[in-house]
Amino acid sequence: MSVQEITQKLQNLDLAAEDINKLPVSEELNNFLTLDYMISHKPWEDLPWIYFPSQYNRHPPLFFYGFGLTHEEVLQYAIDEGLSDFKSCKQLFENSTAAGDAFTAALKHMKAKYKVGRRMMTIERAASLHAHLVLAFWDNYATSVPNYEQVNDVIDTIEVDYGPPAWYLANTQDLHERDYGLKFSKKAG
Repeated sequence: MSVQEITQKLQNLDLAAEDINKLPVSEELNNFLTLDYMISHKPWEDLPWIYFPSQYNRHPPLFFYGFGLTHEEVLQYAIDEGLSDFKSCKQLFENSTAAGDAFTAALKHMKAKYKVGRRMMTIERAASLHAHLVLAFWDNYATSVPNYEQVNDVIDTIEVDYGPPAWYLANTQDLHERDYGLKFSKKAG
């Protein structure tokens, strides 16, 4: 790979959804549909259209909208809320049973603290360099959100502690498939 290609890839990591949305429908969009790019890119505030099902891409990879957290952040939450007898993440990581218990207790506590209703939020694994899991409210295949006002109120409450929600690549797709490129039909000439 040339220096120019590497530089271009690094520059693309900073593109916002609105920048990608302005690009013409062409093969160039496939640069943004590789698994490596999607995992490396910071979570999207607004998800570009190429990641939603469309006439060009009927089966894009799955993205979740919500709050991305690392394992350390969840365990630190458990420690801060007194949900674990351990006083550091390092201690918890050395005891997998205690870490699992603290992790479960923290997520349960978050749901209660933020008044998350049944079926309102799921906990999903993220394929991201920026988060391990997502407190997810919907995905890029959802066509509607039940109880939207209630969900939005919960999101507003969580946002105070964790910043704005974003779109995270799900860790549920076939990670052996490296390319989700758009398929363009060849015009008969």
